[in-house]
Amino acid sequence: GVFGGKADNLYVLSRNGFAVPCFFAVSSEFCDMAVLESNVAWLGDGQLAVRSSGLQEDSDDSALAGANATFLNVSKPDV
Repeated sequence: GVFGGKADNLYVLSRNGFAVPCFFAVSSEFCDMAVLESNVAWLGDGQLAVRSSGLQEDSDDSALAGANATFLNVSKPDV
C-alpha cells in the first residue's frame, strides 16, 4: 500500500466507529503544499503531532519504531 500500518489502522478504526483523533496521511509520492495546507486547516484548532514514518517501519522481521522523527505540540504555521 501507499501508507504504513499506523495510517491504515487509524483509518479502519475511524471507519468502524472508534474514537480516533483527526488525522491525515501524506505519501512521499504525492506531497502537494496546497493539499497539505488544506488538510492542516481541516484539523481545527490546537497543537498537532507530526510524524514521519516508513512503509516497512514495523514488520514481522523488524521493529524500527522511533527511527523516524516525531514532533509534538506543533503549531499549524510550523507544519
